[in-house]
Amino acid sequence: MPKKQFRPRWFGWLLPLALLAVFLAMRLPGLGRFVTTDEALWLRRSGSFYLALSNGVWADTFQSPHPGALTQWAGAAGFYLAFPQYAQAGSPQIHDAQLLRLMENRGVNPMAVLAAGRAALVLVHAAAFLAAWPFARRLLGERVAALGLALIALDPLLIAHQRLLHLDGLLASLMLLSVLAYLAFLQDGKLASLAVSALAAGLAWLTKTPSWFLLPFIGAATVFLLWRGLEKKKPRQFALWLTLLIWLALAVFFFALLFPAMWVAPGEVLANMASYALGSAEGEYSGPVFFNGAVYPDGDLGAAGWWFYPLAFLWRSTPLVLLGLVC
Repeated sequence: MPKKQFRPRWFGWLLPLALLAVFLAMRLPGLGRFVTTDEALWLRRSGSFYLALSNGVWADTFQSPHPGALTQWAGAAGFYLAFPQYAQAGSPQIHDAQLLRLMENRGVNPMAVLAAGRAALVLVHAAAFLAAWPFARRLLGERVAALGLALIALDPLLIAHQRLLHLDGLLASLMLLSVLAYLAFLQDGKLASLAVSALAAGLAWLTKTPSWFLLPFIGAATVFLLWRGLEKKKPRQFALWLTLLIWLALAVFFFALLFPAMWVAPGEVLANMASYALGSAEGEYSGPVFFNGAVYPDGDLGAAGWWFYPLAFLWRSTPLVLLGLVC
């Protein structure tokens, strides 16, 4: 029988660190060379978030029902690094154009503030990406996990969204980490996996309301494990349900800990978030939409609406992704 080859512990991290280097190389360069429409809004919200933190007005950290708090933490870091004087010069009621004039009058480059906030958010993405490695390897094996993370690192749509001071790329990073860590917990029962999953879920809830889908998913994963009969002993079943409650409690704790508005007005914050989420779920949209070479002024696509999501998915995918789905 051949002897098992000894590898030092640090050797196992060479592959994920190489993947992390690729991940960062695709996202860090040129963060101050472009701007998107929504980021002007999130930069202004981040400034108000920074102002509220600096002055201890915790209720004013609630800037959006999304709620986008983690994005605003990153944006606030951008203000702290590139425009720290905003804590004294800013105003809670400032508009986008007024913020731009204020920066110009103070000799501050708005792109420098935006780029600093983006860089802070890229580091959060990178941390979630690297943290996903041990769970993906445990669940899928080293080769499949490495291939999956490589595809994530090189996916054009993810690269684009994870370079922005925005929400959707962050939502993808955190929800993936939460799911992988929880599935790893169901496999090995390690409380560290449960804690990482709960932390990622709490941060996802701080980002955007669609992350609430983690609740039914995590519950369904637990029920499926029990349904398969892998946990037939009643004491073990009780322990599994208890850890599910612990996961929920930890996720809520991290959500509240990093959202100062929750410290002073939790009911108002949650009610606004729920109202916004339910309203968005109704699907009404009144603005103009560009689709398939035509502009629909009122957002009503009519019969073309049936093709919107299939075509949008096709346009946002790559040949490699489509080939993988076929396989």
